[in-house]
Amino acid sequence: MEKNTLKHQLKEKLKKEHVKHVFSLAFKWVRKNLFKVLFVLALIAFFINRNGNGQEAYEFFEVKRGAVTQQVFVSGNVEPIESVDLAFEVSGRVKEVVRDVSEPAERGEALVTLELGELAGELSQAQAGVDLEVARLNQFSGAVATEQARLDELRRGTRPEEISLAQTNFDNADVELENAERNLESVKSKTEADLNEDYSSALTTANSASQVAKNAILTITEIQQKYHSNYDFEALPIRNAKKVAVKALFDVPNVELNTLQFVSQLSGGVYSEVKTLTVDDDGEAIIASLKELLEAVKLTKLAVDSIPLKTEYTDAEDTEIATTKTDLNTEISSISSSIDAIEVQKKANDTAVITAESDLAKAENTKSAAEDELKLKKAGSTPEEIRAQEGRVATELANLSAQRAQVRQAQGNLENVQAKIAKRTLVAPISGVVTKQDAKVGEIISPNVVLVSVITETNYEIEANVPEVDIAKVNVGNEAMMVLDAYGPEEFFPARVVEIEPADTIVDGVPSYKVTFEFTEDDEKLRPGLTADITVETARKENVLKIPVRTVKREDGETFVRLLKDMEGKTPLIERRLIQTGLLGGDGMIEVLSGLDEGERIIIE
Repeated sequence: MEKNTLKHQLKEKLKKEHVKHVFSLAFKWVRKNLFKVLFVLALIAFFINRNGNGQEAYEFFEVKRGAVTQQVFVSGNVEPIESVDLAFEVSGRVKEVVRDVSEPAERGEALVTLELGELAGELSQAQAGVDLEVARLNQFSGAVATEQARLDELRRGTRPEEISLAQTNFDNADVELENAERNLESVKSKTEADLNEDYSSALTTANSASQVAKNAILTITEIQQKYHSNYDFEALPIRNAKKVAVKALFDVPNVELNTLQFVSQLSGGVYSEVKTLTVDDDGEAIIASLKELLEAVKLTKLAVDSIPLKTEYTDAEDTEIATTKTDLNTEISSISSSIDAIEVQKKANDTAVITAESDLAKAENTKSAAEDELKLKKAGSTPEEIRAQEGRVATELANLSAQRAQVRQAQGNLENVQAKIAKRTLVAPISGVVTKQDAKVGEIISPNVVLVSVITETNYEIEANVPEVDIAKVNVGNEAMMVLDAYGPEEFFPARVVEIEPADTIVDGVPSYKVTFEFTEDDEKLRPGLTADITVETARKENVLKIPVRTVKREDGETFVRLLKDMEGKTPLIERRLIQTGLLGGDGMIEVLSGLDEGERIIIE
């Protein structure tokens, strides 16, 4: 209701001023010198209203009740409540421009960033340093807890239930040791059996392979005697290859063109050796024989491969040669697989035995520790043990304290690097809109040069200088109405007083005080820099006696008005009535506290 009344009064006043005050400078001077203006107007009215005979014509005002509103009129410019200019503290190359001119910026949001360069590596190193020192701190903290628990236990002494628990732990450890011993024996037995099985399989394969190799040499001899018994170029490779194979298999030298009967009776060498081996023989000897046999079979295969293809061979002979080659390849693969299987089994056996032996060693250590613990529980603690444990606790506490210092040092180093990195980012300290953005990606910038400016986007204020004659009337919280030149006198913007500076400022030779007004409603029409005329409602009284201020006279310290009492002819009787005034309104009316009654008529001069 009061806001609507204020709007109506302001609207009427602006209309009258638009007609009466042609020159804006005169209008502002009048506002600052209200009493002088009223006095001059009264004199002008006095002389205008004189009649031709020198007699005065009177105009009257009837005392009435109503509202008196005290107002102060000032002007100012719209400004954002907050505005900041931002610059880097360090030099560097621009990496990213996040917000450009006219774009919104949230408080805490990055606006421009610089390249980190070596700082990225320093950050990783500093963080790793903190992590390392914290891990060490946890270790020291755990050590302190362990040693303190041990000290508390020594001071408390051994309880029967602790001895019982220690006895149980010892018994369990003894059982675990027995289990570990049995497990080791079982593992050794199983690994031996598994390896013997592989040896047995390998020896079976060796016997078969040695016989296949001998049969292959017999086949070579048969073909050799029938088709290649001379010394031509086809016979020589066969003789040489056969000689090498026979030497490898039977350890018999220079067997080249011997008869089939002679060859069939050959023995010795690895051929006979593998037939005499058993699983009880040394494993390394078995492996050596298998490898030697593998080499002999491969040489036998080469000897068969040396037989040339001839059309003179019968179909049966061609088939026998092909079959011999296939059988030799099969035996080569079987011997290789047997050797590999033995090697794999030996490694698996070693791993199983080592694991079982390790479990046995752990069980022995556990039993020993449990036995020592049981003895200690039964014996109890001595003063010397307590003092020694106190010393260990003190040592661990000192280590912990020193490590805490190391953590603080590492954290300080990390914070130092983070602070350097933070200086490479311009962050918006307020929410608003960017009004200046001079940074360019890739540009080298210098420190302390303003690159970005940000103002609040919706919250605006007006600073106005109130003359000392009016400042006593203005208080924080007073309501005000703004008229912006850009939008004309018909549009009003509500505001209120939020701050009054205590110190004066000389403006145009007049002591004035800076008063800050804040708009009470957000309005998208508000822009920084707009000129505003401000009407401040500083006081208001309802239903009081009021009269025009121009009817009030002051002489010799008395305040009075003139009333027309009676008319006798042309000579009026005028009464000089003393009154007490109160609130002076902005519309030219003033409150009457005493001396007049409602309905009385006073002279307007």
